[in-house]
Amino acid sequence: MDAFSSLQDEEKKRIKDLIKKMVTVKDFRSDKIKHLKGYPFYEIRIFPHRFFYFQKSGNNIIFFDYILKKVNSFPDKVYKEINKKKEKYEQEFERFIQRR
Repeated sequence: MDAFSSLQDEEKKRIKDLIKKMVTVKDFRSDKIKHLKGYPFYEIRIFPHRFFYFQKSGNNIIFFDYILKKVNSFPDKVYKEINKKKEKYEQEFERFIQRR
């Protein structure tokens, strides 16, 4: 949230709008959302910002990393580290659901 809070208001507005559509519109598609080949997560691409997430349990969207990306792509090692974070958050989410 710290990274998101530090964004300009217009950038926050565009990101919030995209997230609302992801949650409320069935099978929502956008050129700003990209599945990363070889990884089980997606990237929201609102240049130059990237938010990585996975979707779990219906409309719940779990954000597990943010990276300011000033180049076209990251080396594979960056995505592997992001995937480790995703797995950690996924485990925490599962524990949360089980406690409900």
